[in-house]
Amino acid sequence: MIGIFDSGLGGLTAFAVADRLFPRTDILYAADPARVPYGDRPAAQLQSFIRQAAHYFKDSGAEFLLLACGTLSVNLSPGWQPPLPVVGIVEPSVAAACRATRNRKIAVAATAATTATRSFTRRIQASDPAIQTLEIPCPLFAPLVEKGLSDRDYVKNCVAESLRPALDFGADTLILGCTHYPWLSEAIAAYLPGVTLINSGAEAAKSLPTPATAEQGRREFRVTGDTEVFRRNAARLLGEFPWQVEPLLLPPI
Repeated sequence: MIGIFDSGLGGLTAFAVADRLFPRTDILYAADPARVPYGDRPAAQLQSFIRQAAHYFKDSGAEFLLLACGTLSVNLSPGWQPPLPVVGIVEPSVAAACRATRNRKIAVAATAATTATRSFTRRIQASDPAIQTLEIPCPLFAPLVEKGLSDRDYVKNCVAESLRPALDFGADTLILGCTHYPWLSEAIAAYLPGVTLINSGAEAAKSLPTPATAEQGRREFRVTGDTEVFRRNAARLLGEFPWQVEPLLLPPI
């Protein structure tokens, strides 16, 4: 079983790819919209959320866990020994961006908690010190996705207001460093024509190893908060959503 964890709907960008790549592997998707947003929480609290999720997925039978959340991925404790292998979104996204850039200018759009760590910049410069980077906090983006705002002009204005620094910087590649952000790809691509967009959720899912255990390809969804609201929003983003959503009861921190 593959475990996928996110604060809310963003991790569905990873699920969509994992669902296609691993049709016979069981996938458990767990989301925590009751505690959204993660992007402005302190590191110690985020690390406790990671430990909580890892133990939950281990107890649920997952072989490994994909943290389909940029904020969680950059807040993994270096000395922590997880109960199962944990994969984040940073390394796969950086690898894809370094392959894609031609002018050696990469911008990163992410939450404030993510950009504050400079994790993407450090990984990119470790891969190629000649690449210039710009990390841009975009606190408006995840709420746009979670709330399902359909006002195109408002979304367009939010994108322009948030990503003007990427335009001024001249980046030819933009890492969408929060898994919510690829759901805004149409508006982002319109504002940054010709810029390669790196879907962090998709890249992370493509980096997953094939589980060793043969399974039946079941899909399970568990969420904190309102399960019906999550199901409706997931159907809006994915186009169809034939699965049930069950309540998620995480172990005590």
